[in-house]
Amino acid sequence: MRRYKTWFKTFLDCKFSLSSGVICLVISLVVSVFVYVNVTYKPDFKNNAEYKLTYRRPTLTSVEHFDEVTKPITTIKFTEVTEEALNTDDWTILVTVNDGYFDFFQNWLWYYMKLNINTPITVVAEDDIVFTKTKQVCEICTVLRSNLNISDAVNYGQVSFRMMVSTRPMNILNLLKSGKNIIYSDLDIVWINDPRPYFDTLADINILRDSQGNLCTGFMAIISNNRTMKAMEEWHSRLDGKLLRNQRMFNIVVKSDDVSVNYKILNTTLFPSGRDYFGKHTQEQRSKAIIVHNNWIVGHDNKKERFREFDLWKV
Repeated sequence: MRRYKTWFKTFLDCKFSLSSGVICLVISLVVSVFVYVNVTYKPDFKNNAEYKLTYRRPTLTSVEHFDEVTKPITTIKFTEVTEEALNTDDWTILVTVNDGYFDFFQNWLWYYMKLNINTPITVVAEDDIVFTKTKQVCEICTVLRSNLNISDAVNYGQVSFRMMVSTRPMNILNLLKSGKNIIYSDLDIVWINDPRPYFDTLADINILRDSQGNLCTGFMAIISNNRTMKAMEEWHSRLDGKLLRNQRMFNIVVKSDDVSVNYKILNTTLFPSGRDYFGKHTQEQRSKAIIVHNNWIVGHDNKKERFREFDLWKV
């Protein structure tokens, strides 16, 4: 109705000559069309496929964590974190050993016993010889026998080395499924002080940084929950039977969108890599270390000699 009134008013304002009447008629029609399109016509966005949009519900969260390489860690609910954080004093230490590195186990154990932590230790023995030896020297240890039989002091990158480290996610997963919070430690690490007070209890995993942007699986504190178990399962599935680099696969898994695990990189001054501690740090910086990781060097004898050079070999 409104458009008709507009047209009629426009038409009456014109003088009724032949030429002006035609012009007024054209103007009136143009005005009418304009009014109809802009006022009366309303496109049906809901039912018209051309105008349909994809809508994604925003994720609402209350806690966010960021690691030292600025990658955002997946957010989690505050109440869930708080409930899980209550049990973080209940740790079980997990290490794996074969006969070739039994002396490194003894060195690691010497430092551990000095701290009087009294945290349960689970040892996975990779051969029959070390299974017997470990039970003899460590009465406080629960010693399990793996399905491998590798007794040599294997080096990083060798096939036998990859076979051993590929079992790591399942060793961790089995304990997580039993409700245990795990501190996994390589044996080329010495514990100068108790690392537990330095863990972020809001994180699913506290972990070392190996290099810029690369997480090191040689030392990890892992809370038992559905997120970490899913991460270990995914890590295992990517390694199972493939003999890939386990640490690279771990980084891919925990940084993917498919696994919503929350990790925290430990302070790199207190938890340095071998490259930093042995090659870059001053004596003052070394005195602050909580643990020392003897990585960034290959070979049993080379690692042992470097520990000795820095007075970190006690057996």
